[in-house]
Amino acid sequence: MLKYTLYDGEDVIGFFCVEERLDKDIFTATLIKPNHEFAYILGESSGEIDECCMSDWIYERIVPPTRQNIDQLLVKMGLQDYDQLDILKFTKGRSAHDDIWIDFSKSI
Repeated sequence: MLKYTLYDGEDVIGFFCVEERLDKDIFTATLIKPNHEFAYILGESSGEIDECCMSDWIYERIVPPTRQNIDQLLVKMGLQDYDQLDILKFTKGRSAHDDIWIDFSKSI
């Protein structure tokens, strides 16, 4: 399992975890600040964000595979195929709606 640092702006709030599988990658998260707004957005108060919640979160942060001109967007990202993890790495999981992002520069 790979772990990457999860930030809110410049503050470390936890770790984004990836278990790469042939059929489907599994995404989870562990918050070091379980009372952070991120936990409330996902409906989790324990600090452990499960696969289902993270899948929903990722779906809201990346371009959908059905988007018009998706092939052109993938080319601009340097991708040959639609892959959630690769798109997340390209965008760092950023959204215009908050300051949460993932540092993929090194795994922990």
